[in-house]
Amino acid sequence: MWDGFAAMLRSLTALTLCVTLIDWLLPAGNMRKYARLVCGLVMMWALLRPISALFLGGGTTDQMMSRMLDTMIGGGS
Repeated sequence: MWDGFAAMLRSLTALTLCVTLIDWLLPAGNMRKYARLVCGLVMMWALLRPISALFLGGGTTDQMMSRMLDTMIGGGS
């Protein structure tokens, strides 16, 4: 179970670093506003995806964590 949680934290940390780098490299202007919106939506999606996998599925905690990891790594298939 903790391996799955650690993998989720690693992926969220990597995504946060990528979004921060993208935001840092964007020039000022109208496009920056839309890029920040898209990056924010991607971050929200990445945070809500494992939470929804936990609450919408049933079974033991180990099954929920493995289902969450399969969803995160496998792209939902």
